[in-house]
Amino acid sequence: MYEFSESAVRLRFIKSYKSDIERVVTNKVTYDQLPELGDVHERALVTGFWLLPLPTEDEHHKSYVKGLCKILSKKLLDRDKEERFDSALRHRFFEKLAHFVLTSNKSDVQTYLRPFLELFSDSREVADNLALGTTAHS
Repeated sequence: MYEFSESAVRLRFIKSYKSDIERVVTNKVTYDQLPELGDVHERALVTGFWLLPLPTEDEHHKSYVKGLCKILSKKLLDRDKEERFDSALRHRFFEKLAHFVLTSNKSDVQTYLRPFLELFSDSREVADNLALGTTAHS
């Protein structure tokens, strides 16, 4: 069994990612330097979504959510997928999506929901998950 001290792990992390940490701390990371959404693990995508402030008018945030909905709609509703989407992660996503949609401009709502609505006829899960998201904080 391996034993590591927290400080040793932290120092190694800082040494390995020094330039990345400096860019983040000095606010020099730009959106075009980030990986494509399709290349990022679902858990990281949902965590990033939860970090977005509500309400938001930031075009980068809106673009992120539009892309996120397009990517996750297929993965969340794929009944044949061997590796099912984690149910807790699914719930977290739909809970945030409900709040995000409810605090968005009416003109943007259709764009966020379109990927789910296109799959809606194939899945009762969309309705169930959206209902969970809207009742979670009622």
